[in-house]
Amino acid sequence: MSKSKRKKESIAKSEDLKFDPGLWAKFEEKMSVSMADQRTDAKGVPIVPEVRRTKVSVVIRPEQCALGAFDEPFKVTLHELTPAEELEVLKRVQGASEMALAVELGKAAIRLMNGVFLHPDQVDTLWENLNMAGRLALGMAFMDNCSGLGGDSLVKSLKSAELG
Repeated sequence: MSKSKRKKESIAKSEDLKFDPGLWAKFEEKMSVSMADQRTDAKGVPIVPEVRRTKVSVVIRPEQCALGAFDEPFKVTLHELTPAEELEVLKRVQGASEMALAVELGKAAIRLMNGVFLHPDQVDTLWENLNMAGRLALGMAFMDNCSGLGGDSLVKSLKSAELG
């Protein structure tokens, strides 16, 4: 499909939608109300509510690991990334394929193994002991469950970007 045809299709799709010009103002109002309702501790310091992040657990089988690395299946838990973590990954994989992006996002999202928190150096060691099947399983689980985009939605989203 030619670039101009794709652009026309993208523009035609967006013209069917109604965009609220006051959306940002509504968002700011919503945020200011939630900040005004914020509780404080005994010293008057605001109590910041925990941000709930999506998480997903993936069972990794021994055949998805380097030969002899693990003798039994284990569970890896991924958490949704913060915007700063996403940006760090995007900078690292700039210009790479969508699959490389998914795999790197999956690695960055690793938090637990069998319910035990993993430190960054432990995540690196685990990652080095997964084979491509294990790394892909984590990357695809992240994209399907923690990214807000399911399956090929990332590719579709990137292709539907409008210029101008």
